[in-house]
Order: sequence, then structure tokens, then C-alpha cells
Amino acid sequence: MTAALNLERARAAYAAMKDAEALAPLTGPAESLLLDSNGSVIRIHRMIGSLNAALNVLGLYHAVTRERGTRDLIFDPPLRSSRLDQARRVLAP
Repeated sequence: MTAALNLERARAAYAAMKDAEALAPLTGPAESLLLDSNGSVIRIHRMIGSLNAALNVLGLYHAVTRERGTRDLIFDPPLRSSRLDQARRVLAP
């Protein structure tokens, strides 16, 4: 979801994770990394499962709509409906 906020920062994070070999072919980036004081990877906790893959896809979708300046069909509806916005706030205050 970082990509939805700052695409350049997300690209830099992706490049760093790729360099650290912290990307899995089907699920994308690792869920978390344990680094030493020099920034070297000690342990990689990979995302496993379709839910994590879906979250990666959602993050990419939000980044692409923001970069292209197109309507975000996931985030826009709650902005237009008070009931949907209330539900969204329960999930993401």
C-alpha cells in the first residue's frame, strides 16, 4: 500500500527487496525482513497464500490509478456514499 501514497518510494523499496532476493515469484515481496546493523538480510519472512497476493495486487492497482490520474474504483465509491465510508472507516480508520 506504500505505492498508493508514494510511487517513487515504493519503486525504491521494490528495488531494494529485489537486490536482497526478498521477492517470491507468486506472492511478491516478503512480508518482513530481519536486518543486521549493516542492513544485511538475516531472515526473510515470505508472504504465503492468496490473501497476501491479493493485497499486493490491490496495492499495485492503487499505484497505477494514482500515477495515471484515473478514477480509483475501489477508493472512490466510499467517498461518494456516507454508508460505504462508515464501513471503510471501520476497516481503515
